[in-house]
Amino acid sequence: MTSAVAFRSADADLPQRVVNAVSRFYATATPEKAYLHFDKPVYVGGETIWFKAYVVDAATHRPDSLSRVLYVDLLGPDKQVLSRRTLRLNQGTAAGDLALPDAAAEGTYTVRAYTNWMRNAGPDYFFVQHLPVWQHQVPTAAGQPAQGKTKSRPAPAAPTRGARPDLQFFPEGGNLVAQLPGVVAFKAVGPDGRGMDVEGTVEDQQGRVVARFKSGHAGMGVLRLRPESGVQYVARLQTPAGVAATYPLPAVQPTGYGMMVTQTPDQVVVGVSRQGTTEAPESVLLVAHVRGEVAYVGQTTVGNGTNDFLTRIPKTKFPSGIVHVTLFDGAGTALCERLAFVNRQDGLQVHVKPDKSAYGPRSQVNLNIETRNAAGQPVPAQLSVAVVSAAVQAQARNTIQAQLLLAADLAGTIEDPAYYFRDNRPQTVQALDELLLTQGWRRFVWKPLLAGQLPAATYAPEVNPQVSGRVSRTNKKPASEAVLTLIKAGSSRDVAVLNADALGRFAFGVEASADTTRVAVQARAADGSKAVDIRLDERWAPLPAGLVPPLWAPPVASYVQRSQREQVVERQVNPDSTRRILLNNVTIKGKREQPKETNPFRRDLPYSPGLLRKYDVQHMDGVGAYGSILDLIQNRMPGWTVHRERGEVWVVNTRGLSPYFMLDGIPVDVKVVDGVQAVNVESMDITTSGTVPVYGMARRGGVVSIFSKTGSSGSTLAPVYANVVTARVPAYYQAREFYAPRYDAAALKAAPDYRTTTLYWTPQVQTDATGRAQVTFYTADQADEFRINAEGLGHNGQPGLGNATLLVQRDK
Repeated sequence: MTSAVAFRSADADLPQRVVNAVSRFYATATPEKAYLHFDKPVYVGGETIWFKAYVVDAATHRPDSLSRVLYVDLLGPDKQVLSRRTLRLNQGTAAGDLALPDAAAEGTYTVRAYTNWMRNAGPDYFFVQHLPVWQHQVPTAAGQPAQGKTKSRPAPAAPTRGARPDLQFFPEGGNLVAQLPGVVAFKAVGPDGRGMDVEGTVEDQQGRVVARFKSGHAGMGVLRLRPESGVQYVARLQTPAGVAATYPLPAVQPTGYGMMVTQTPDQVVVGVSRQGTTEAPESVLLVAHVRGEVAYVGQTTVGNGTNDFLTRIPKTKFPSGIVHVTLFDGAGTALCERLAFVNRQDGLQVHVKPDKSAYGPRSQVNLNIETRNAAGQPVPAQLSVAVVSAAVQAQARNTIQAQLLLAADLAGTIEDPAYYFRDNRPQTVQALDELLLTQGWRRFVWKPLLAGQLPAATYAPEVNPQVSGRVSRTNKKPASEAVLTLIKAGSSRDVAVLNADALGRFAFGVEASADTTRVAVQARAADGSKAVDIRLDERWAPLPAGLVPPLWAPPVASYVQRSQREQVVERQVNPDSTRRILLNNVTIKGKREQPKETNPFRRDLPYSPGLLRKYDVQHMDGVGAYGSILDLIQNRMPGWTVHRERGEVWVVNTRGLSPYFMLDGIPVDVKVVDGVQAVNVESMDITTSGTVPVYGMARRGGVVSIFSKTGSSGSTLAPVYANVVTARVPAYYQAREFYAPRYDAAALKAAPDYRTTTLYWTPQVQTDATGRAQVTFYTADQADEFRINAEGLGHNGQPGLGNATLLVQRDK
């Protein structure tokens, strides 16, 4: 919905062009958002991170985004990948888990989630969550061994807060303009990337104090200033640790526009002022939108002076979220921008209530859940529910509400997104406004958008995992309309053929199986030539840059101790679990085991390796003298003859039979093999006679199995030759089921129950048309207070969460 004041502009079509441009961006780019709900906010080495993923359309928040595949990475404190998950999205959701190693280094771990389509917007719009991970033993002050030979580390020290902070200033609207009073926001960040408390003054060139400032939440705050032309202002500050420093403010512009945005309970108030070289009024256009929904378009003229243009926009025109306010001149150039947040309290209401006030050990809990809209009417919703010990004293630093309405629409890291939604106190509302004054928003840039230029989409949305890339000619130009053939490993030898587009781009969708799928891709130019080059896209996004927040707060002693006891009991009860007990050193005498095969394509071969002879091609003398690997086979491997005639090629053994060719475990045609250069081959398995069973069929002509050098590196993508590549497509991860015993089964009553930290977790709760659902589980042996946390989405895309307390007492 749009509204407007009187139009006076040289470009009478500008308002509609802006509205159309925003609509076109969201309709074409269709950005996505992701959120992961974790069972708890902190972990201990050896625990499992349980999560549910939500992927939604970035504008509507409905779980009907384009993507059906989600990638989740777990990174250690050194930002190296510890594990990865490929998840199939069903109605925008997926369940998953990540096992932390027993000996996981203490520190801040990072979980990030993204779709292939989200990579077009860049890593700033991935879901990223930092999770503290502690080790079992609680550090002692002296760092002395706790017992025996086991050492405990000293408690982690807080990062130095005595360093000089990075202090930046952000004038509201974009610039300091002479004679125009306005708000200047600031943000102080320490060397650890966290906000720092600062306090100071702003002085002019004569050293006169013109403003004072003091930071609030996360090192942010505002000051008010009426800048003078030609004056360079500086800020002098002092931190609580006694560090003094001086910083320049942005330069004062002699002319320009100022913007001030404030809010009343019912309105967003926007004021525009101008400092020009003439008194003649200038035409401007004011636009406000939330996630592509244009709520206001106002066009008028502005003269010189203060508050030359003031408009009040009813909040009923906006959905909850970040309001993007932009001022354009009459030609469509953006002059000022400002972000604000409108919270209409219209989210999903989630009510959670246990059926009793308290429970005994191993008692049945019936958890009643209701979901309603802002008007109190029942609505269906999909939720995930965690029941966690209150010993986990840390509050969640992110929620589905904070992620979808705030964090996912801002570039950069937000220290604690959930903080801004904990209450409606004035200081919390003010802190949120300060965040939006200092944080970037750049899903698109206005100038190219108004010129009809949409961001390029390099990565396609995935219904299944894709093998994609680009084909180019030897002159590096795109090989448009090149013919690409994909061959899947397996007895069926499934084949798919397609043509590259005008840019040489291609994408095969490969239906994932229960295990990794191996494929080969061959390309030929439209005229049949092999003189083309394939470059596959990397499946996983590059590792993130920037700081990882350090662990500076001490662990919760009771929680760490409980986690340790829980894991000890789990190993006793379930010796076949994935956890392992570390034993003392022992001496084992016996035969040395052969080194483990490092080439991933040699694993799970469809034939017995003992039936074929292995050739170490990469260490053969004179390999570089051969072009195709077939030339090497003919000249260095007795019993084979290679024939080439009129563009065709075939290979026969001494019995006149053709062999069965495989490239990195994938059945391929001899023409594909002819394109493999000998210098790119690591090894071959060959037999020239006898019958070799492959995929359950007898291969009477023998087998030639070729393994590429880059396959041995374990790379996801293994380039073999310019026009032939092989790749491995990961299988969808099958989430484990959280252990939740039912004590109506007598056989379970004797076994100890080790659920002392996360008592219960379920990623799949669906309320019905009446907004109701019931979850049933049993308490464990531990008497404790537990927190119940439910999060999810209503059928209309509204995020919501609900909390309750569960009390377990021994005398019940």
